[in-house]
Amino acid sequence: MKFDTIIIGGGLAGLACGIRLAQNNQRCAIVSSGQSSLCFFSGSFDLLGHTSEDKPVYDLLESLSILANKDKKHPYSKIGVSKIEKLLEQSYALLNNLDIKMKGDVRKNHFRLTPMGTTRPTWLSVDTLATSPSADKLPWRTLAVCNLQGFTDFPHQIFAEQLASLGVKVNTHSIKVRFLDSIRQNATEMRSASIARLLEKTENLEELAKALNLIAKDNDAILLPAALYSADGKAFGKLKNMVLGTELFLLPTMPPSVVGLEIESSLITEFKAHGGVFFAGDSVLKGEIQSGKVQCVYTANHGDIPMVADNYVLATGSFFNKGLIATNTSIYEPIFDCDVEFLPNRGDWYSKDLFTKQNYFGFGVKTTSSFKALSGGNPVDNLYAIGSVLSDFNPVEEGSGAGVALLTALNVANHLLDK
Repeated sequence: MKFDTIIIGGGLAGLACGIRLAQNNQRCAIVSSGQSSLCFFSGSFDLLGHTSEDKPVYDLLESLSILANKDKKHPYSKIGVSKIEKLLEQSYALLNNLDIKMKGDVRKNHFRLTPMGTTRPTWLSVDTLATSPSADKLPWRTLAVCNLQGFTDFPHQIFAEQLASLGVKVNTHSIKVRFLDSIRQNATEMRSASIARLLEKTENLEELAKALNLIAKDNDAILLPAALYSADGKAFGKLKNMVLGTELFLLPTMPPSVVGLEIESSLITEFKAHGGVFFAGDSVLKGEIQSGKVQCVYTANHGDIPMVADNYVLATGSFFNKGLIATNTSIYEPIFDCDVEFLPNRGDWYSKDLFTKQNYFGFGVKTTSSFKALSGGNPVDNLYAIGSVLSDFNPVEEGSGAGVALLTALNVANHLLDK
């Protein structure tokens, strides 16, 4: 099988890179071993949330410029400040071309509400999420926080108590609806994906809307768990039209993320619509490198039949997705044995304090300034690395995970198209 580009990994980075290439008539394949970290997606795309002084970022271009100039190894620095604004526009266009409406300013952060009742800076959010332009002030005076009786993945009482510290009057409600009786008896079935499927039926939406209308008149807005988004992404819009007198917004819940699954599905659909080939449920086991170039890769499902391309893109993610493997003494990249940045002393990899900086988040594949992967200290001519498999950035501390995924993906895609 011969392609222009083979992308290994079907998460946000791999799909964004694939869509960009396929839109420009490259014959492109994505090999995806399973569901990506989008299954845990909050519904917001973080570009850069905090500076090194732990201050929330408002002006993105200014803060990105400071970071890029300060840390020359950071992926944003390798992209270059002059390219970042163009890539932001391309990322915004790519996301808004999906069937899922986004909100946010390309150049500024806004703040989304977290399930714990705090605010978090972010770049773009799915339009249904509860957000605010300010970190310490919400745009409502009175809120109703509603959960579905028996749904334990949404801590609405804790959320409500924290919201009160932001000067908002909060009323909590536990709503009992009959259509959940079929799954309520089994805790393993009372999950967001199961609830979402039930909301595809109009009669179930109508029952829920009737309960919410009894609450609506006394509140500026109603906040609901994102399980109500529905598997086809349409139910929440219908529900909003049924509830009169107030606004409805969603809050992220424990995984699986119904919003994330819908975004993943939309990205895959967009990739295929432009002629991309998506190999789901397959894993690249090894790649052959000769004379400084990848010659082919072999996958679990295709056995000894090689997959060949002019270029290869490593978008396998970090430890969670097994893009990086840790042993007692080292960390390695399992497909091409790329060079990996990590600290030699295992005791320095992590801190026992869960809420302090964890160094292992900065470990990853070493690359050139154009994101060519290094092997044995030398760049592999046709192998590129993007997204969370990269070294020298901390997505949790910085709030930069989605941004690095999108910008490095589109930067490499543009480079391949120019090449």
